[in-house]
Amino acid sequence: MRNLESYLPTDSRPFSGTRVINPPIEVRLRDIPDSHFGKSSMLGDTKAGWLKRMADAGIRPNTTYLCSEVEGFGDVADIKIDKTDTGASMYFMDSMFETAKGE
Repeated sequence: MRNLESYLPTDSRPFSGTRVINPPIEVRLRDIPDSHFGKSSMLGDTKAGWLKRMADAGIRPNTTYLCSEVEGFGDVADIKIDKTDTGASMYFMDSMFETAKGE
């Protein structure tokens, strides 16, 4: 089974640059616990607010998207969603996504 995590950088395997995923991997929005939201969180104050911002960007829970690139920045990365619900290609923090079941 191919999974997104095998393409991502870690503390022990950092990288900078682009990794192309061919063929693309199916990913979906991760269910992020409420405890990850707050005044100092990069995700924002509330889960509802974050989900609305994601929906505005064309990403919805329980929907599968294709990921074709990982842009590494040391031990963190952004992933490229090839086509959001708005038709755009966009980059998002890797920690917001997981491999879709069945991939």
